[in-house]
Amino acid sequence: MKIQFISPESTYSEVQELRAHTDCVLIDQKKLNQKDQSDSFQVDDENFDIKKQPLRLIAISLHDLKPHWGVFNDRFKRNTMVISFDDEIQDNPRIVRFLEERGVALLMCKRNKKGLLDYEGLLRSLTSLKFSSILVEDNIDLIEELTPWA
Repeated sequence: MKIQFISPESTYSEVQELRAHTDCVLIDQKKLNQKDQSDSFQVDDENFDIKKQPLRLIAISLHDLKPHWGVFNDRFKRNTMVISFDDEIQDNPRIVRFLEERGVALLMCKRNKKGLLDYEGLLRSLTSLKFSSILVEDNIDLIEELTPWA
């Protein structure tokens, strides 16, 4: 089996160590679009233990969600949560049903003043679900949005 790296191969072990000590990995739509959709979030099957894997969090507009993407069809799909706007969730019952049928969790979030995802509210929601650590995967825009003081 070929290993699909989520980062350059030279940092694979460091990334896996971080993943082993985090509750969830957060990516947004831009990052998901950059991935090979059939192999999204793949890890080394030989050493894979689902109990040690963080929840896959995907911040995405439901209008842009592609049902054929690997994250919604792989054997770890039940370890995935889609984060989207509350109005989009209410307006897209077919997509919501598709996710529910696959065991993919759905988290409603509000928009901020710019009409984008309210990450502050998202972090409060994740904290209330007992998540205490989040790994943001390779997206400087997302990191800046989450850390406005940086």
